[in-house]
Amino acid sequence: MSEVNARAALHAHPAFIGLSQDGLQSLNVGAELRSFETGQVLSTAQQIASTVLMLVNGQARLLSRDQGRLFTVEKLGPGAFVGLASILRARACEEVSASEPLQAWMLPDALVMDLLQRESAFAAWCGAELFSAERVALVELLVETHPHQRSSVQQSLKALGTNALLVPPQRQALTQLTADVVLLAASHNLPN
Repeated sequence: MSEVNARAALHAHPAFIGLSQDGLQSLNVGAELRSFETGQVLSTAQQIASTVLMLVNGQARLLSRDQGRLFTVEKLGPGAFVGLASILRARACEEVSASEPLQAWMLPDALVMDLLQRESAFAAWCGAELFSAERVALVELLVETHPHQRSSVQQSLKALGTNALLVPPQRQALTQLTADVVLLAASHNLPN
């Protein structure tokens, strides 16, 4: 894909559609189009990367381990972010590798943090997204901390299905939850 078309895809992404002129200028200056080969690691669950990737074309695999075996949780395609969930929750949670040659916009973490602080539309979009990597990290933690349940990551993710939802961190939203809802906090920005 040409850089002109790739830049158009970047600007048209819902995360960036409401940027101010200053925010758009920062994005244009800071974003770098990169190519990745099949099998190349895009992100690890052990370390928060210093960049966020937005896939432009090609596919990547979000991976997890279940009883020692690596499996694909989800295929990520154009428009998917890699590394953003880890930055937002302040803890690495994304094991991702390219499943075919792909192109992605590479955004430095400083640019992402600046956009989060200065661009309310970008911050709102991020706050309304429930990233698959966050769900996977929570399920992995639950399976690890409750081994007596004998459930697997794959089974738990399948059982969770589309029932997971994002709850705004506001008192009114929290008080409206029913008794059968299990509330989990994915952010490591919270005390304890």
